[in-house]
Amino acid sequence: MHMVQSKDSAIDDIIMFFTGIISSRARLVGKYGPHMMFAYACTELFNKPTTLCYFILGAIANVLINFAIKIGVKQPRPMTTEQARMFSLSTKRYADLGISDGMLSANIYGMPSGHLQTAFYIITYLWISLKMNIRDASLYLCVAAIILWHRIYYSYHTVMQTIVGGIVGSMVAVGALYLANAPIVGRLRARKEDSAK
Repeated sequence: MHMVQSKDSAIDDIIMFFTGIISSRARLVGKYGPHMMFAYACTELFNKPTTLCYFILGAIANVLINFAIKIGVKQPRPMTTEQARMFSLSTKRYADLGISDGMLSANIYGMPSGHLQTAFYIITYLWISLKMNIRDASLYLCVAAIILWHRIYYSYHTVMQTIVGGIVGSMVAVGALYLANAPIVGRLRARKEDSAK
């Protein structure tokens, strides 16, 4: 007995196939998007060594600020039961390797989202330093939108945690740019003339 597939069922199968492909790619972008954005941003800033240097130093400060806020606020992630079980297993595995709980505590908490904080740090820094228009920044904004969807859809963060991450990342970028453009001449002391007569 041969069953004939209806036209609507075939279309549904095609849609599900492409949705699965798009979803798997979106998960990769959601997970590794900040890393991809960082690498691409470094190539865009390569011909501006001072700006690139402050970009990298600001990115390091951004991560440290994220850890400090997470440990200070201690707002948990909105994990599902399965995610909590898997996290508990991975925490035990780290403990077996001799990694302390203090090193893991920043990963337990979700406020603010480190992924969105990094994404908006990069977007804000590039937007201001390269004087980007919306067309130039659209790739970064699309990646940030996918990261936002990923972090909320898979219950890694609440909406508020992602919003706060974006705001903090933008503020760190503005601070890094302020330091990058701050004049240093006023901080130098005049040297006495030491030429012999």
